[in-house]
Amino acid sequence: MIETNWMITKALRWGVDYLKDSAVDCPKLDAEVLLMHSLNVDRTKLCLLSDKILNPKERELYKSCVKRRSKRE
Repeated sequence: MIETNWMITKALRWGVDYLKDSAVDCPKLDAEVLLMHSLNVDRTKLCLLSDKILNPKERELYKSCVKRRSKRE
């Protein structure tokens, strides 16, 4: 299935759920930090852009970061 139209809110929800399932201590914080890194924005900008749709490169970078973090990296 091709993933399309991943808005920041959906990406965060996916990241938090993925990290929770991996028993990461602070899944919400980690998901936010990784998304800020992937989009190269600060926390304020992340909140302001909550309806932004991630492009495929941003989405794949974020997913990769979350998966690495789930392995305690």
